[in-house]
Amino acid sequence: MGGVKLTRPLLLLLALVLIAGCADPFSRLIPPAYYRVRVTDPRGILIADWIAVGYVARTETGYRFKAVERLATAPHPQVARYPHGRHAEASGPNIIVARCGEPLWLYEMKRGY
Repeated sequence: MGGVKLTRPLLLLLALVLIAGCADPFSRLIPPAYYRVRVTDPRGILIADWIAVGYVARTETGYRFKAVERLATAPHPQVARYPHGRHAEASGPNIIVARCGEPLWLYEMKRGY
């Protein structure tokens, strides 16, 4: 009878560890997908260029995603990098979403170069 009382908590603990997000064995095996989200004006001039990690969701006004890099253009071009990701939403007259590779700076940071 004592073995049954000990087995239930151990099975419950094992189930919690396997279900926990931090213990997901596939998170390191399957690399995340990266997408380039490019916003242009009607003439095709670049307004902003984002690199998103993971899923890019369509909204009523544009797209919502988790950004790791953003290039803002004129009048003062700037590149912003978000190593841990930042929730962002892009809207504009013309938006193009295309698959791309992981940014080199992020790859080097993860590998310790």
